[in-house]
Formats: sequence, structure tokens, C-alpha cells
Amino acid sequence: ASNICRFGAIPRLTFARTSAYVFQNSKRLSFLLSGKISAHDDEDYGFLSLQNDLLQKCSQAMANQDFAMCRLVGPELEQLLFSKLKEHGSFSSPLEREAFWISAITSATGFAHLCHFLDALRFIDKAIVLGLSRIKE
Repeated sequence: ASNICRFGAIPRLTFARTSAYVFQNSKRLSFLLSGKISAHDDEDYGFLSLQNDLLQKCSQAMANQDFAMCRLVGPELEQLLFSKLKEHGSFSSPLEREAFWISAITSATGFAHLCHFLDALRFIDKAIVLGLSRIKE
């Protein structure tokens, strides 16, 4: 069985909307993070580099419709950002919040593809609680 599938459990229109959101926003965030990476000290460099790398992998997984990769990199980025949120009490920038939303959408897409809808909803619910608005039709 291949991880890459053109016809999964996710309706095409829904996948088109979510993947478009991930592509557009991850490209913009990655560009902004690259600027922050070059301007920060060694302590922030590691975190920002890992965040940027995982963000790009989320975008690639969605672009390739690699739902197994969505289930790997999405939760990894989500956990990285959520642990920082719990440690500091808030995201240190709007970029982290938006990266969190992308991680949640990527994760939910990967889990929904396998019809693991409760797992998918847990990611989306957390993102909505943290400010994600409904993706417009």
C-alpha cells in the first residue's frame, strides 16, 4: 500500500481548501521565519530552524498527498509549538500561532484520510480554541 493516494477518504473539495491554506500560509511563514533565523542568537536558532523545517515538510506532505507524512510531521510540529506554548503561557509571535494552525490542519488531514476522525477532530479543535478561523469556501 502506498502512502500517496489521489482518491482518499477526504472529499476532493475539502482537501483542495485545506491544502491551499497550508501551501499559501506555509510558504509565507517559511519566508518570514528564514528572516528571523538569520537575526536570532544560537538558542533561538535551533528552535526556529526546526520549526521552519517541519513547516516546509508539512507543505511538501500536503503537496504530494503523502498522508503518512502528514501524520508524522504535522503532530511533530504541533507538539513542538504546543510545548513552547505551555512553557511560556503564550506563543512568542503570531508566526508560531499560524504555524500551529498549519500543523493541526496537516495532522488532521493525515488522520482523516485513514478515517480516524476523532484524532483529526482533536487537532482541529485545539487549533480552533487557539484562534483558527473557519476556512472560507
